[in-house]
Amino acid sequence: VQTLANKKESKVMQENSMKEEYLEAVKKMQRTLEFEKNENYLPYYLYRQKRILGNLENIGFAKKDKICKYNIYMMEEVQDVLGVGMGSASKFLKGNGLIE
Repeated sequence: VQTLANKKESKVMQENSMKEEYLEAVKKMQRTLEFEKNENYLPYYLYRQKRILGNLENIGFAKKDKICKYNIYMMEEVQDVLGVGMGSASKFLKGNGLIE
C-alpha cells in the first residue's frame, strides 16, 4: 500500500490544498487494511516518508510464506543494486556497510 508523498516545492504543498485528498487517503487506507486482514495478508515491511499524505505510511503485505525478501533488502539498503539503462542508478555496499 503506497501513500502519496508530496514534493516540498510542489504547487499543492504551496497552496496547502490537500484536505479532501487527505480524507480520501485515510478512507482508502482503512478499506485496504480491512481487505488485507479479511484475506489473511500480513504486513511485512513499513516505511514512512516526509510530507506523506495524511501522516500515513507505506506498507507491504503478503500471504504467509510469500514475503518478498527483495523489498526488505531494498528498504534496509543491505543489498547491492546494479542499474541498467538510461537514467538508472547503481548502489554498491562497501565492506563497512556504507553505500557507494
